Amino acid sequence: MPRKKRDPRYHYVYKTAVFQIHNPSKKKQRILRDALIRNHLAYSKLLPLTLAEFETLGQITAEGKYLTNKVRIDAVKKFIAPLVKPLPLGLAAKVGLQEDLANTIAAYLALQDDYKKRCAEEAKKPEDKRKEISEPGLPTFTRLTPYQKAHEEAYEELKNSLTLKDENQARDNILKENKSGLTRPILFLTNRISDGFLILYDNVKEKYLLYLNLHSKKSRFAESIDLGGLIDIRTSECFCEGKRNRTGALFPIKFAADFQLTEFMNRAKSASAKLMERHGHFEVHVSFEFKTRKIERQTYLGVDRGIYNLASMCVVDDIGHIIAEENFSGRNLRYVQQKEERRQRTTQKHGKKYKSATRLAEADKAVHQAANKIVELATEHKSQVVIEHLGNLTDRTSKRKRNNFNRLLARSQYTKLAMVLDYKLPLNGLPKPIAVAAPGTSQTCPECGKRNCKNREKKPLPDGKGFAMDRFLCIECGYEKDADLNAARVIALK
Repeated sequence: MPRKKRDPRYHYVYKTAVFQIHNPSKKKQRILRDALIRNHLAYSKLLPLTLAEFETLGQITAEGKYLTNKVRIDAVKKFIAPLVKPLPLGLAAKVGLQEDLANTIAAYLALQDDYKKRCAEEAKKPEDKRKEISEPGLPTFTRLTPYQKAHEEAYEELKNSLTLKDENQARDNILKENKSGLTRPILFLTNRISDGFLILYDNVKEKYLLYLNLHSKKSRFAESIDLGGLIDIRTSECFCEGKRNRTGALFPIKFAADFQLTEFMNRAKSASAKLMERHGHFEVHVSFEFKTRKIERQTYLGVDRGIYNLASMCVVDDIGHIIAEENFSGRNLRYVQQKEERRQRTTQKHGKKYKSATRLAEADKAVHQAANKIVELATEHKSQVVIEHLGNLTDRTSKRKRNNFNRLLARSQYTKLAMVLDYKLPLNGLPKPIAVAAPGTSQTCPECGKRNCKNREKKPLPDGKGFAMDRFLCIECGYEKDADLNAARVIALK
């Protein structure tokens, strides 16, 4: 089926909402669990067969280029289709299984391509400067029943590993065993009764329901379900009286009504969904498509990501004049991170396992607050957001000098802020952020163009405890400014 052409005047963005199936009966729990187990067993049966068949898709074509993901995905789907057809699954699970396997194989082969390219690059370097590169492991699946002996073997393997490759493999095995007992989610790709899912509204009882196509007509769970009078929230159409179906089931859902009704159901269209069982309850993660009209750019907004200021923003016009500027402080986040890192060192020093959600929760909160401020400023001035490309500074796999500054920059919020802006900006009609080279942005004068490390000197604090680098002073023209705001302006000018 050809994909519908999109209107170039609009941005299309996807966001996910989580709906919990509310208090399902024992019978409905059996229906859900049976569908998940069947899907998991089918995936575990077909994955080894597909991997064996498509090893050659990782090779280079006659034109000297690697095959594209689209070619690989189409080839895998074509191979899987006759194997999936006779399986005792619902139509939705069959379609979702093909998509799941095809994307898994394509992603693995893309990693293999990257691995081969990096190995070729390293081979050109002198032998004493070559880095060891880990080969991507084969995609796997978890066991439905945990096996204690496998856990012990994985930990013993980690203890005895001598190379980086063996250590990474042992860690992957431990992670895999920790996930034993979790079934693979069922993917629903369409909003149809015959082979997908629907979010429905019961106008009489004033409640929302979820319809899921879970089994075939020959299944022991197949029974006639009355959908008459229910409203499809995607199309706002009401099913006529007597509308029935035998391949699915209806489930009441629990969700944050005020937020998810306003932000998702009333504003966007449901596109796809995943059914999964987590921590003893069933969840459906629904992906919604947002359509927003594009805003024509009038200015540039430079964003400098830092340590004391999580984000410094400067809006400039086409000739570089400042229109607006603002700092978003990161001191509270830095305090929490330093406190948690001290606790982590103490805990691990005593041979105990460190586990805390505080640091990640605080980082997530700060990142979204900073992103909202950037989007608000960009919307007000119709700006193209420009960020610095941190590159190797946030890449944990690259070889770089190990010091405190690089450790701070490797924290997740710097990468996550860029990822959050990637969807929040188009959601408001603005283009995705542009990345520019980071070197020199904190040492360059926007007035005369002079770049020198002395423009931003490290000065000792009055109390003698530490240093400050919060002022920019050009040694050429004497221009003085807050260092982070100046860097944001230079990034916008780039």
